[in-house]
Amino acid sequence: MSLYDELPTPAAPLTGQLVHEPYRIVVEEKISRGASNICYAVRVYTGESDTVGKPMILKEFYPISNDEEFYTTRDAQQQLHFLFSREDSEIRLKEAVRRQREAVKNAYALQETLSNNRQTTGVTVYPIAAWGDEEQLTYYTLHKADWGDSLEKEPPKNLREILRVMYSAADSVARMNAQGYVHGDLKPENLLWVDRGTASSHIVLFDFDCSFDYKNRKYPDIPRCTPGYTAPELRSDRNNPRAVFRPSLDVYALGCILFRLIFDGDYPTEADENSRSPEDAPLASRLKEKCNTNKDWRGMLSEQQQRQLAAILWRSIRNERDPRFLGRYGSPSALAAALGDLLDNLGIRQLPADHVSRASYTMLSAEIIDKYPLYRYKKADTPFLDVVLAGISPMRDAFLEHLLSACQMLDTTLRVHIISPHVQDYLNQILCTYPALGKVVNMTLDDKPYCGEHYAPDDTSIVTEKLAELYFCDAPATADGISACLNGAEADYYLLVDTDTDQNYLAAEQLAAQRTASAFIGYTDGRGDGFGLRDLSKPDTSPIGCNERFSVSEQAFQSSIVERAFQVHRHYSDANADEQRLRQEFLASDAYNQSSSIRAALSLSYEAFSIGCDLKQKQGIQTWNLRISEKGEAYRRLLWLEHRAWCAFMVMQGYTQPSREQIRAYAFRNDNDQKNTREKLHPCLCPSRANGLELPPPEHPDWDSEAAESQYDPLDRFSLFFHRLCADKCTSTNMQPLLIAMAAYAETDKEKAFVSALQNACAAMLSGTNKLWDDLQPPALSSDTLAKLFDALTAESKFLHEYNRYRDFKKSDEDILKAASVIFQKNNFCS
Repeated sequence: MSLYDELPTPAAPLTGQLVHEPYRIVVEEKISRGASNICYAVRVYTGESDTVGKPMILKEFYPISNDEEFYTTRDAQQQLHFLFSREDSEIRLKEAVRRQREAVKNAYALQETLSNNRQTTGVTVYPIAAWGDEEQLTYYTLHKADWGDSLEKEPPKNLREILRVMYSAADSVARMNAQGYVHGDLKPENLLWVDRGTASSHIVLFDFDCSFDYKNRKYPDIPRCTPGYTAPELRSDRNNPRAVFRPSLDVYALGCILFRLIFDGDYPTEADENSRSPEDAPLASRLKEKCNTNKDWRGMLSEQQQRQLAAILWRSIRNERDPRFLGRYGSPSALAAALGDLLDNLGIRQLPADHVSRASYTMLSAEIIDKYPLYRYKKADTPFLDVVLAGISPMRDAFLEHLLSACQMLDTTLRVHIISPHVQDYLNQILCTYPALGKVVNMTLDDKPYCGEHYAPDDTSIVTEKLAELYFCDAPATADGISACLNGAEADYYLLVDTDTDQNYLAAEQLAAQRTASAFIGYTDGRGDGFGLRDLSKPDTSPIGCNERFSVSEQAFQSSIVERAFQVHRHYSDANADEQRLRQEFLASDAYNQSSSIRAALSLSYEAFSIGCDLKQKQGIQTWNLRISEKGEAYRRLLWLEHRAWCAFMVMQGYTQPSREQIRAYAFRNDNDQKNTREKLHPCLCPSRANGLELPPPEHPDWDSEAAESQYDPLDRFSLFFHRLCADKCTSTNMQPLLIAMAAYAETDKEKAFVSALQNACAAMLSGTNKLWDDLQPPALSSDTLAKLFDALTAESKFLHEYNRYRDFKKSDEDILKAASVIFQKNNFCS
């Protein structure tokens, strides 16, 4: 707990609700109090229809005076205001408070900058909003909270976790330093877990109130850092900023945290800070004693590794700051490198950041699902298909996303058994990552139904039939652990992805030997070539490369799944577009477009299997085309399944259901294509079509009819709502004044002809077609004014492009079914 929590309780702490458009904020508990802010855990509600809310962090500006007493306040029901009299001393005090408040505002701006920086995205807490009262000097900041607890609340449990988490913390701070900033107030409360219990667990940084720009020598009048984590030079030489305000401040704080984690909460002593060598430091003898006497530490470190860790501790907290003379590490990056070397010596450095990128895991998962389709191993006499995901590699995350969104089949319930240590941490993490997941699957934790606080288990607002059953089991990813979680039964499909690749190999070998029926057993292999298991009699074991040499290459991947995904993308694009240009745009486009196309390319195979077709065979394509053209029961069920799979994909992209108020806030905003990726909102996340029946698409004249709305399903009703939003915008369009102005500035015959063509194109767009606009070829314009008017017209009319594409969205499910044969026949995907 912070030393500041020992100070007196403020006169009127924040309680109850705080209303700030467009949020309603309910305070749940105070988390901590620092030098200038109080931190609260809150739940934020957006719109009247939001009954669940999102967990977030609220910071309330709350400075203390130099004698560590709180300023006088009065309770204004929803927020606190500072009281100042008109006396000169009080006026000066008010100015001091104002300067502190400005520092808090600057800290929020810095956090926003770092969160949007490609180099630091993912290592800083994402800010949501800030607001305040200028006269009364109140100030609040709201921050995203989709991580686990801080190191203060949930310290690492063993040496392995201590070293890994401190390596991640040092790496996160080093990324911030590389942008020119020092954090300045590192402590366990400000280091927050992400993905705890997984191989991708790491630390994100919080509380930038003491941060400063050291590269540009913008030394701040910052609040005091937390006692206990304050470097010796900041205690004694604060008035010499050039000597004090350097990245080594962060090194000391990180070293102090590491020291406290290892030595059960004790702070470094002056003797540790001022000793001349690691061997002379008291910490060396303490570490040796702990390794020899503590039962949890005994045998964990060799003598050489003990000396290595003692040197890291010593060089992290030294008073001497010149690294040339074995002083303190000059930067967190140097500390991270030293910790990384120790992790390598212990054989426990994490794989994901060093060997296989997230993109590679996504590629591998898609390749496995396509090359070894789940339906091949489904038992004919049961409606269930049991899948085991055992271990903590990020492969598990990527595979789970594909599994739920691309492997939906008729008359089949996916039962996914997720097995690993600390599995509840992983469960809580994916519920934060995929907030709608709890509404579309049933979840069990160690044989007990799991509801948690993130969702209502009886909510059927997305699907009436659950997409899958997820069973979370806290157990080792060994053959015995897996068998125990399955109660001795056999699954149909196994994926063994523990970071201990030797354990994966052994588990795969043992499971293969125990099999009585066919199953797929995939496993990450340290070598990547599946040595030994290739000679087993079972034909369904497959090694998965987890290093650079044996991982699937992007080039090989693009020749199969991504190529088929491109054909999906091409199907929905302009038929007249140049294929080479379209391909370049697709490969360079945002991840959403690629992943949604991959989902469609994968899921078509599974949907076809549901009606007895194999799209990789010419005969299967012929059968598929016949079923589609008949538009019978199979066709109607496939439409239902396609829409169900699409909703599953949206859920696994982290999207949530927007209210109509939220839709109005972001729909048809020019560059917006009806996905609010920042707030994770999407209008198409809505219930699957009832009973698997095809509903008649509304005719365009019916879109404006309120009476027509009652006969359509929720997807149609969202489409109607979007249509009306755009129709309202059409009535207020400012295209005509711009066209008139362009006609006035057009001088040459080519320019006048171009303006005439523009008028026809805009009229056509208002009538529902983009073709004339797309066919325009602007000439070289003679004046900057004419060029600027054309740019303004392009921006003003862009929403019509979106609208004209979106108005036929209702046909999307049917389109992809009709396109399946073309997609698989292109480039000889079928034989």
